[in-house]
Amino acid sequence: MKLSRYIVGILLCFILTSCNAQSASSRLLDNGILPISSDYSIQTLNDLVDLSDYIVVGEMMDFNISDDNDEEMTIRVLDQFKGIDDKVGKVITIHSAKVLSHEGTTYLLFFCEKEPGANEKKRYESLIHSNPILNNRFIEGPFKNMSFKDIRRDIIYCL
Repeated sequence: MKLSRYIVGILLCFILTSCNAQSASSRLLDNGILPISSDYSIQTLNDLVDLSDYIVVGEMMDFNISDDNDEEMTIRVLDQFKGIDDKVGKVITIHSAKVLSHEGTTYLLFFCEKEPGANEKKRYESLIHSNPILNNRFIEGPFKNMSFKDIRRDIIYCL
């Protein structure tokens, strides 16, 4: 009798966790937040993870408006989920189309690396609007009011 309850319990846990994992890749992004890039095919978290060259958590240190009216955010990378090379501990500049006002705030960032032209340095461009995190919850962006822990788990699942 105890063995059958144990087996049923294990099967129930397996079913519940597999349902959650299946929803991770198909989690729809907030329709009100359009991609910054011209690629409007980004509909789910899985799409976003696939199109990103880098997925990092970083603290915004500074921002400026560039000559082409893009915001240039300077961030210190605190953690990295995906990337061509290791950025943890480094300071990088990411171009975004949305003005950010949360200096010192931690962000989850999805961005791609653009090939530099002649006499240019590497350019990193955000794929969607940035996602500020406060008290382990997103306060803006497509993950607004969601738990950072849950989204982090879903990103790892999508990789």
